[in-house]
Amino acid sequence: MISGDGSRFRNLERKVGLFVLTAIIVVIGVVLFIVVENDLFTSTFNVRLTAPKGTGFSIGMPIKLSGFRIGRVKSTVLNESAAVDVVLQIDRKYRKWLRMGSVAKLIKEGMIGDYIIEITSSSSTELIPEDGFIALGKSKSFDEVAEEIADKVKPVLMDVRDIISYVNREDGDLKVTLRNMSRFTGNIEKSRLKADMLLDTGTRQVEAAGSRFDILLAKVDSRVDQVQPILAKMDSSVATVDRKLPQLLEKLDATLAHMESISKELKSTASDALPRIPRMLEKTEGTIDQSSEIIEGAKQIWPLNSVMGPAEQKGLIRRDSNE
Repeated sequence: MISGDGSRFRNLERKVGLFVLTAIIVVIGVVLFIVVENDLFTSTFNVRLTAPKGTGFSIGMPIKLSGFRIGRVKSTVLNESAAVDVVLQIDRKYRKWLRMGSVAKLIKEGMIGDYIIEITSSSSTELIPEDGFIALGKSKSFDEVAEEIADKVKPVLMDVRDIISYVNREDGDLKVTLRNMSRFTGNIEKSRLKADMLLDTGTRQVEAAGSRFDILLAKVDSRVDQVQPILAKMDSSVATVDRKLPQLLEKLDATLAHMESISKELKSTASDALPRIPRMLEKTEGTIDQSSEIIEGAKQIWPLNSVMGPAEQKGLIRRDSNE
């Protein structure tokens, strides 16, 4: 039966032995850790201090010198005077720093840290003996620290309160300045609205002026269209005058020359030609009539007809030869 199941128990002893060995190693490691942590293999010496109360002290509490751990609290005992005797276990290699006049203080690492015992060395050359006493310096409690901080912060808080009170005053500079700024902002808004109204009015006026200018341009265009035929007629009339005026001037020059010759003849032959005067007057009258016809023809030509009015029909008074 056992021989049939021998394959199941073949390595059992080895497994059990390995488990036991592992357990032993773990136990030894734990023991060594405890020994090292408690400095069981470290040479130490004891120093005592007396505290008025045991608040903050505990067994195993670290003891530090200049920030380095140099020992632990070994025990705390209430003595006959209702005070607390605390035994400090210090590593012997740090004994040279524990001199007469050294002071131990119970302090807290940081605001929310654990309590520690901080030792301050002195300048004395005499060492504290084995189981000797070290003085316990006065350490500030949390309430004292808080009160000290409050004393420092209180003036600042008072100043802040005064500032807030000054700010909240209705007749204070800040409130007055804010009200003035509010009124100034309101005036700016009103000015902006007025400026917008002026811009709108100016825009409408410009648009109206533009529309009137467009109407004026349209009227000017229509007048220009009306003037163009007149200008064309004037051009044709001027061309006609340029064409006919030289002929009229030639005729007028010839008539004037003829009249001048007649006048000369009259002057030279006035005494001899009295019987011929009536006939000469008739010729002169004919010449004058011819000149009048030429002038009347010139009047019919524009633009001479606008500057020359109708001439009076003056004829020669016929006289007989006896006059």
